[in-house]
Amino acid sequence: MMEQQQVVDAVRSSMTDVFSTMLDLQVTMGEPREEVNAPGPSDGIIAVIGLAGAWVGTASLACDTS
Repeated sequence: MMEQQQVVDAVRSSMTDVFSTMLDLQVTMGEPREEVNAPGPSDGIIAVIGLAGAWVGTASLACDTS
């Protein structure tokens, strides 16, 4: 299982790379925070893919916890 700091570091690294490469912008990081919500029907994994260029649009894939 990944520790919280590993997730924070991975997200920060990816965000920095994407913003600098795709938008030529520098990111200013804030403090990470954790939100705890009661389990609901939307719990699981959601992936969103954005397309740009000749094909433009977005797609999402959701997998519930079962």
